[in-house]
Amino acid sequence: MLIEIAKGYGVERFLVRLELQRLWGNDEVMDENSTVEPVSLYGETKVSSEQALLESATANFHPVIMRFATVFGLSNRPRFDLVVNLLSAKAKQDGRITIFNGEQWRPFVHVSDLAEASCLLLNAPLGSVSQEVFKCG
Repeated sequence: MLIEIAKGYGVERFLVRLELQRLWGNDEVMDENSTVEPVSLYGETKVSSEQALLESATANFHPVIMRFATVFGLSNRPRFDLVVNLLSAKAKQDGRITIFNGEQWRPFVHVSDLAEASCLLLNAPLGSVSQEVFKCG
């Protein structure tokens, strides 16, 4: 429905974001061309939405997909269930942080870098970004 509303209002460039960690159930380094393997129903709905958007492209409607890593940074409502924000809060409050199992890995991206990436995609030549997927992390 959102696609049809956007088309009806003449939206030409339609940016959509997905969360990387919801799309893969392995520890391999993935790029924009890697096959997505959702690990949950939530992830499956994100992939279905991405496919529907890419298939909805027309000469006047150009979807652009952004796959975000785990976002961190200052906001009006910080989330302390995200590891970078939690570690920063613990360092400030307790003067130290504790790391368990140093083998874990997760891609992160600062909120200001995502804002910059969004602006770059909004201002890029349409032919360079239409129906493309960009990993932001």
